[in-house]
Amino acid sequence: MNIKKYKNYLFLLPFIFLFLILLNWHHSIGLSIDDLFFYTIPQETNIMSFVIERYDIWSSRILIEYILCHILQSPLILWWYLDSLIFTFIAILTYKLINGENKLFYSILSCILCLSFIFSSHYDLGSAGFITTTINYTWPLFSGLLAIYILKNHTAKDINKTKRNIGLYNFSTLSYVCSK
Repeated sequence: MNIKKYKNYLFLLPFIFLFLILLNWHHSIGLSIDDLFFYTIPQETNIMSFVIERYDIWSSRILIEYILCHILQSPLILWWYLDSLIFTFIAILTYKLINGENKLFYSILSCILCLSFIFSSHYDLGSAGFITTTINYTWPLFSGLLAIYILKNHTAKDINKTKRNIGLYNFSTLSYVCSK
């Protein structure tokens, strides 16, 4: 076995551990407060009527709340995995934006920053319901970081990456703008 070959991928281990830690943490989270409000929307009204009514109240959040209503109708395990992935991708994008020489150090640092954010804002995330809060605020943060990362690649004149990611950039920009 060639150990040197795998040493180049050692920096990925913190992200795998982060995902597993997050997934384990998500198993203890259930529906509460605003989660229950958005969960009952499809049972009480037509979701399009809700979206139209919500547009009058808070127009910039209709897309994300539409997604929220659908995710809450799915089994909770779907949100556990999606949210764990989103937080892991936030750590990965943080690592990509830092992009230092010591890959392992910066991957560990970005994972620690991500965990610090989650556990220091545990009360804030849960105050209105974890599912609602993370979908309304953390998922757009991911979209914004993704847009910044793609823009960073574009300004670095990496034309091939830019052409491949233009659809992804448009999606992330739309997601970020719609959530504000």
